[in-house]
Amino acid sequence: MFKGVVRVLPKEGILDPQGKAVEG
Repeated sequence: MFKGVVRVLPKEGILDPQGKAVEG
């Protein structure tokens, strides 16, 4: 489903379409 490392941070961070969590 997700490629690479998936870090889901509801408080600090958004899920990137590529499957990467970026801090926003």
